[in-house]
Amino acid sequence: MSRFRLSAPAQQDVRGIRDHIAQDSIRAARNFLATLTQAFRSLAEMPGQGHTREDLTDLPVRFWPVGS
Repeated sequence: MSRFRLSAPAQQDVRGIRDHIAQDSIRAARNFLATLTQAFRSLAEMPGQGHTREDLTDLPVRFWPVGS
């Protein structure tokens, strides 16, 4: 299993998402965190996943949505 480490700003973002979802459902927030963690693990295993969005940026980044 590959490891991943989130930067401090990314950790803040994840906490913000969790808190926002938890306003409606703590269970949904936990489930989404589990889904997000699995996505991070998958990206750590195979970092080239995702697709480019040249309509949004010329930077060499990839997009890989998790949830809506």
